[in-house]
Amino acid sequence: MDSKSNKFQELFKYMQNVTEFKTELNDISKTWDQLILLSQLGSTGIDMSQTKTNFNNLTNELIAHLADATLHKVINEMKSKAQVAVDIVIRNLFERTADIGFLATDDDIRGFLLKLPTTIEKIETHKDDEDDTEFRIAKKTYKEDLLSIKNRFQEYVAKYSVYYDIVLFDTKGNIVAKLDDTNTLTQTNDTIINIALNTNEEYVETFKYHDFLPKHQKSLVYTYKVNKTNDSDEIIGFLSLCFKFENEMEGVFSRLVAKENKETILLLDNEGISIASSDPYHIPIGVKLQIELEQPFAISSFAGRDYLIKTCKTNGYEGFFGLGWLGHIMIPLSSAFHENEKNIEIEANILQSIMKNEDIFKKL
Repeated sequence: MDSKSNKFQELFKYMQNVTEFKTELNDISKTWDQLILLSQLGSTGIDMSQTKTNFNNLTNELIAHLADATLHKVINEMKSKAQVAVDIVIRNLFERTADIGFLATDDDIRGFLLKLPTTIEKIETHKDDEDDTEFRIAKKTYKEDLLSIKNRFQEYVAKYSVYYDIVLFDTKGNIVAKLDDTNTLTQTNDTIINIALNTNEEYVETFKYHDFLPKHQKSLVYTYKVNKTNDSDEIIGFLSLCFKFENEMEGVFSRLVAKENKETILLLDNEGISIASSDPYHIPIGVKLQIELEQPFAISSFAGRDYLIKTCKTNGYEGFFGLGWLGHIMIPLSSAFHENEKNIEIEANILQSIMKNEDIFKKL
């Protein structure tokens, strides 16, 4: 028996309705033994042995067909969900990639960055005399300008609702404005600044730990440089948009997950590490999982339990493929076929007609 047959046999025992139907047909098949005995004892001259053989052959073909149809229905649904999960995310993120370029050319942000060095210099120059008029004016100006730019950030976040923070840096990586006042970090050492400084792309997309977002183990951030004008290459700062990744994935998963079969839909990075899970208590974030891109499905073990799995690459959207994330689905073998077996039924009258019409089998 080849590996494909072994895999199918392993799955067959979990198809409860199919195995129950097979048992019923096997019980019917035993009736032929009685009919054969009666035909041998009587004088009808009818040999029922071949009829039983034909019935058994038909039974095997029928069961194989039902099992194959059940399996294909499950794996087709799995592939569809894994594909849709990653493609929806990529499409939605593509629509967001224009945001950073738009906001990085905002006149209010440019004005704040251009004015800031002079204001800070005056504050530093006169900081030893807080009663100094220039110090008080510079301090007031700084507070007003900072409040104004934070209000601008807040308006943007409220309008688009997919960002939880906006962080503005000067050219040295100093954090000059942000929405999260509980974050006390004043300067970043994140590599994102250097990457944004040297890129020719319209934005930098990163999904990792960022030191300027210390509350998040990993965060999806879009960063770009702020130039003095649209026609100038002079960099005056850097801007980061911090995406509500968890909220995005909750929305995607809620529309896809079927709870009946205990399935878990995930997003994996290109190394197979889970970065989002429809049920993190079942399949947690941060674990490495088996990827199956080539075959229609695979059987994989995780935490002592066997699963049907399928992985899909994104089809991309308008040429955008993001960071190479993968859609992935896992269904416990013990519940994989429950929902799909409900329609696998053969009515009793059909079985009775099979029993009564031996010509059906003689023509096989």
